[in-house]
Amino acid sequence: MIIFGYRGGKRSDHGPALPLNCPNCHNQTFYRYLTVTNWFTLFFIPLIPVSSKHYLACPVCTRALQLDKPGRERAAKLVELTALLNAGSIDQTEYLRRVQELGGPTTPAESLPEPGPSLPPPPVGT
Repeated sequence: MIIFGYRGGKRSDHGPALPLNCPNCHNQTFYRYLTVTNWFTLFFIPLIPVSSKHYLACPVCTRALQLDKPGRERAAKLVELTALLNAGSIDQTEYLRRVQELGGPTTPAESLPEPGPSLPPPPVGT
């Protein structure tokens, strides 16, 4: 007997991407760049990724904004910039200048337009 199935919702957290005011919970926090991948499984072992969705998500209330391909590329660059800021390699003025070049907010406290749905809870055991 072969047991196969579908496992959804494996999250990958790429790190903090952008300081924003969450329009849902009103906290000023770094939105995180997340990928949620659904897998085809065989004997409960994930083998083949079926689909992936990419989000910028509030770590407080988990409200998320789904990203398209240009948004994913921009979010990856923002994660790199935020890592440079946190490591002390660049100062906040340089960080904000580079964020604006990428099309980010003009001030660190700017809000996203409208939140998307909450992300699904992570699967048990991950």
